[in-house]
Amino acid sequence: MNTRHRILILAVLVALMLALPVTAFARKRVWKGRLTTGAELHEVVGSRAAGSVVVTTNPDGTLHFLMQVRGLSGSVSGVTLNGPATPAEDAPVLITLCGAPPPSAAGNCNVVDGILTLEGNITSNLMAQTGVTGAAIFNALNNDQAYVNIVTALNPAGEARGQLIRQ
Repeated sequence: MNTRHRILILAVLVALMLALPVTAFARKRVWKGRLTTGAELHEVVGSRAAGSVVVTTNPDGTLHFLMQVRGLSGSVSGVTLNGPATPAEDAPVLITLCGAPPPSAAGNCNVVDGILTLEGNITSNLMAQTGVTGAAIFNALNNDQAYVNIVTALNPAGEARGQLIRQ
């Protein structure tokens, strides 16, 4: 093989290596939400809750979530992904991220030093257990009609809410 062929093959390999990460990022989808008491559609008592949530797609098509919230009135009884709804509407629970109602993606909703930090995956197994399809969740997410709701004992209808917006 002459030098010209080697350079051509090397150039093609380099181009392929550079294209792979771009392709992987092109498939990844991201939704973000700002969690606040003011986003709730009812009166919230005893709270200064504020935080953020990020939902991303995993390579296998499942969803990964990460959230952190400060200023909650007390322990958290549940965090849910709800939809479909605009920011001015309430909607049923699609998936429980932690706590009630079971089953949940991340188990308990532990508040440590006044901060709720929650991370987990919404898997096809969890969706099957709850009877919610991936299509229903992705439809709500892709239309900016999914939101995260945090429930506490003092605010059983919700203490902080954040609409997920596709980035």
